[in-house]
Amino acid sequence: MPTDWKVGDQLIISGTSPTNSANVNTDDQVKIAGINGNIITLSASTPLKYTHVKNASYVADMNRSATFESETPGVVAKRGHVMFMHSDNVHVDAAGFYGLGRTDKRTVIDDVVNSPDPDNPGQMTTDVLLKDINPTNPALGHRVLVPVVDASGKTVIDPVTNQPKMQIAKTGLNVRGRYAVHFHRTGTDYEDAPATINDSAVVDSPGWGIVNHSSYVNVTDNVVFNAVGAAFVTEAGDEIGNFDHNLAMHSQGSGQNILARQTFQDFGHQGDGFWLQGGNVSLTNNVAAGQRHSGFVFFPRGLDQKGLGITTISGENLQTYAWANPALNYDVADVPLLKFQGNTAFGVEDGYESWFTMLAVNHTSQTVIEDFKVSYTTANAIEIPYTSNVTFKNVTLIGNFVKPNFVGIERNSITKNITYDHVNAQGFAVGIDAPLRGVSTIVGGKFNNLKNINIVTTSDRTRVLNINDASPTDPVQFINNLKPLVNGVPTPVKQFDIYMEANFRPLMNDLTTLFNPDVIQIGLVSHNGQQVYFYEQAAGFTPFPSTVQGNTSLFGPKAAAYVPTEMLDKTNAELFAQYGLAIGGIVAPANSVPDPLINGIVGPKGVYQADLFLFSARYYNPVVYS
Repeated sequence: MPTDWKVGDQLIISGTSPTNSANVNTDDQVKIAGINGNIITLSASTPLKYTHVKNASYVADMNRSATFESETPGVVAKRGHVMFMHSDNVHVDAAGFYGLGRTDKRTVIDDVVNSPDPDNPGQMTTDVLLKDINPTNPALGHRVLVPVVDASGKTVIDPVTNQPKMQIAKTGLNVRGRYAVHFHRTGTDYEDAPATINDSAVVDSPGWGIVNHSSYVNVTDNVVFNAVGAAFVTEAGDEIGNFDHNLAMHSQGSGQNILARQTFQDFGHQGDGFWLQGGNVSLTNNVAAGQRHSGFVFFPRGLDQKGLGITTISGENLQTYAWANPALNYDVADVPLLKFQGNTAFGVEDGYESWFTMLAVNHTSQTVIEDFKVSYTTANAIEIPYTSNVTFKNVTLIGNFVKPNFVGIERNSITKNITYDHVNAQGFAVGIDAPLRGVSTIVGGKFNNLKNINIVTTSDRTRVLNINDASPTDPVQFINNLKPLVNGVPTPVKQFDIYMEANFRPLMNDLTTLFNPDVIQIGLVSHNGQQVYFYEQAAGFTPFPSTVQGNTSLFGPKAAAYVPTEMLDKTNAELFAQYGLAIGGIVAPANSVPDPLINGIVGPKGVYQADLFLFSARYYNPVVYS
């Protein structure tokens, strides 16, 4: 039952579509006309515009009795912002922050830079200056004018002249740090009590909503609505504390890709529910809905801060990990996400992304994404490029059963060492796109996709993929009953439990990657202890024909120009006998057989040749220990 709601309060009801470039989605903004127990009557002046779906409709009351508002919210440059600085003795409860924030994520950050003022010798200025006197307005000296913009990013028109209002252009017109609610360097010491913000509402920010910047903050039971860049943010990478039971709703974003502004260290601009610059915070029971980009983004790259250098995480704040030395500082990218459990994302482009995390660590700690639910996405449900050491545990990803497309959990060619522990992925073109590197394991789970597990030939000599039942009574479940609409009629389609896909156009034209050992082991009830091989690993398959061949079950595509002539028109058996080379590192055993639900062949485990590494004596000087 809602508590402390009042007649006249504004409610936001979440929709199931991402916010678009015009800042529109299927959220509803309504007012309360009456309250009778747990029955809420809506005002006739604000009727519902959209249909709302069970289990994907969250309602937030945006009214608070203690409020902070900008006097002139219509002009971004004149907006106020709230900043708590250098003290963690801050406790915010049940406050409303409306029309605040001056950092605008629709445009690139424009920080203050001091430079000599040619129009006032001996003085400094922050103005953007022309090399010569302004040719169209000499009275300005070296300065230029730019239009004034409103809170929607539109040029402000002077009602008297009917012309755009202008202002002197300065570096600093879009300074970072002017966020709606900003905890700024209040300290990251677990021995101190955390700052807190609870049961508060942030509405309409051109940049970020609630920001933890190098602080210890517990952020609980809050709602952020219509923050353009991101709703809840850690800014530098060393933050501690938590985000628990918060609601991020509706974000327009910049429309640019995630790396478009990295030169300026301008992150969290795409329209995200939660943006994490570092992982030493916990996220539990949060909801992200109506975001233009992602529900949750883990982007652990330490911010390079003026006078402080690149942000790192103190080993004193990593004592949950046995490998952490309290006397050392650690790269933000080498630290797992502390806790991610019970979160939900829907009505977003994708539910979760991680970038540049734990790619070269010497520890085995994992980021664990647990009890996570994603639905109503317009792209891949989860994306993990440049990511290692992640476990997805009890994750539910629901795609489009009428038109299966995109991927449940997608990777790039660098992703490695991922565990999929009881992933439920249904309604996608691909359920799991298996990593090309490292050792990854699929344990149990439920899959109902066109290609439930997609496996492309490896780009790494260490790739092993294990597909196992969790136990005899808890097997991997391949449901395979999709019936997408074809001309309006539900129609069964061909589905694959495992889809093996040979890539004869390897990255950087590096032919040697095709011969890397590629171990795909299955411990399923139906194929216990066996191995899956690519069709292209069969003894009689010719991987590099010199001309186009029609029979793709016996021949690969016409060989690329970089394939040596010695390998042309030879079968796998011939290549292996002559050169010891085979697609995937081994010729499939002769007793391997097709399976109707596997795009590949299944047989006994193969015996691979021992790796031989060659070193030039010029560069190799072994150390002899006595």
